[in-house]
Amino acid sequence: PVQNHLTREQMVALVAGALGTESRLATRKVFSRRDVVVAVAPSLFGLEAGELDRVVGRVLADSEAVPLLGVAGACDRLYACASVIATEQAIAASVEIRQRLTRISSRVLCHFGTVTPETPGTCLYGP
Repeated sequence: PVQNHLTREQMVALVAGALGTESRLATRKVFSRRDVVVAVAPSLFGLEAGELDRVVGRVLADSEAVPLLGVAGACDRLYACASVIATEQAIAASVEIRQRLTRISSRVLCHFGTVTPETPGTCLYGP
């Protein structure tokens, strides 16, 4: 028998694959409805045309697809994967921590006569 619709399990797998960490949408970082169509359409070959709208709607309604607000120059609503946002926030936090530690270590080294925060490699207090 010819299958006209995705089963629930197939739908869940397709949505998870479309929004997965290695997916086309995740690697784009920011995507639109049109990008979702391009990502999922090949998987729907042979099914009823209405399945495309159903799958795209499910992908965009998934909690992993986060609608973005106030994107400059955007004509369409844009989305990002929640996992991508979380990864980028973690990277930003790591960079901030590293910068703070660098500033603190520069001050400590300067205090002990090694470097100045203003001019690395020289210090006002030491040799």
